[in-house]
Amino acid sequence: MAKYPLNSIIVYTMIIVFLCPVSASCDVFKLKDGTAVDGRIIKETDVLYVVKVKTGGTATFPKSWIKELKKETIPDEQLYTLQDTYNEKLLKIKQKDAGAHIDLAEWCVKNGTPDNGLLQLAQDHFIRAKELDPRIDDRASRELRKSQDKQLGRQYRIAEIELENEDYIKAEQAALAIVNSGIESDYVRKSKDILAKIWGSSKAAQIMSPKDELPETVYSKDEITAVLSHLPEQDLKEAYINKCLIKAKDYEERAKEAPKDKKAGYYIAAITCYGALSDVDKAEAKGIAVSKNKEMMRAFLGANPVPFSDSRRALITNCLIALDDPVFSEEVLKGFSKLGDEYYKKARKLKQPEKGEKAKIAYYSYFIVNEISIDVKIKQIAFENMVECQRLERARK
Repeated sequence: MAKYPLNSIIVYTMIIVFLCPVSASCDVFKLKDGTAVDGRIIKETDVLYVVKVKTGGTATFPKSWIKELKKETIPDEQLYTLQDTYNEKLLKIKQKDAGAHIDLAEWCVKNGTPDNGLLQLAQDHFIRAKELDPRIDDRASRELRKSQDKQLGRQYRIAEIELENEDYIKAEQAALAIVNSGIESDYVRKSKDILAKIWGSSKAAQIMSPKDELPETVYSKDEITAVLSHLPEQDLKEAYINKCLIKAKDYEERAKEAPKDKKAGYYIAAITCYGALSDVDKAEAKGIAVSKNKEMMRAFLGANPVPFSDSRRALITNCLIALDDPVFSEEVLKGFSKLGDEYYKKARKLKQPEKGEKAKIAYYSYFIVNEISIDVKIKQIAFENMVECQRLERARK
């Protein structure tokens, strides 16, 4: 979220800042073109309505556009966002009152998340308070540290979750963001521990102390293209491509070193890295990336990955399609049929919620077989098993 100047009223092109009314009525408009709009009228003239729209922001409608208007009941929290409330509070404070900025910052901390931008706004208000009144520096600094620690804590939980889900790229990115934040916090040490778990101690130390001034490695074709387009010189472009290849190679080597039950996540990271480089203009690098990407797909599938989520199931299916090797695919599918049987049997013996969780994995395993196999009989058996897994899945809801 962008930072807003705190000494002026925030102006949006299409948004009017206003005070939230107490009533819980909702105005449902039906326009002459058939469009339906839910919101609340906040201003009315002889010729138009200004409406707070349920989907966010405000809109102005000439009365001549309205075919039908009726009232319904809607809770304020469904109509007004935290950003709306922040805007209201910002309008009410005296811009040169340091204490008011502290109070608003504390509200932002209480209601902030990594996604809604309020934690960043809290930091802006704390800094502004210190500028306005150096006498409250200790309080502002203390509260600023609390805000920063809360923000890092939530970021750290993201890193933990991604590590648990074996999404090592996202875990690395989240942990590195904390390490490189420049903020003194125990979460920095914990994030270094996460990087050490992903890479091993020696490699993690290298990652935390980059020795070049090239942009950070990115992990999609669009991102690679965007970075390369902003590098002015050809030698820098080639150096960046080589940096990305090194990161892919690092993940590949880590996959080979990891225990059997941890290999899949590293192979996924290597597939992602090599895949991002498969369209670069440098012919040699592109050739390596394309070849390695297929090699990593085979290694990943050979590691018997468990499809514990829909995204993991989709990745496995996409790898099999991309390899386009029917003989190899049928061998892999035998493994998924066996895996489905194993988890289905577990599901039948367990109580909820474990029953549903195991049934879901079995369902995804059979789904892969049904989707990819060219053997009609095998596809039919897989489909029938999918139906049984769905029955077990529904039983937990």
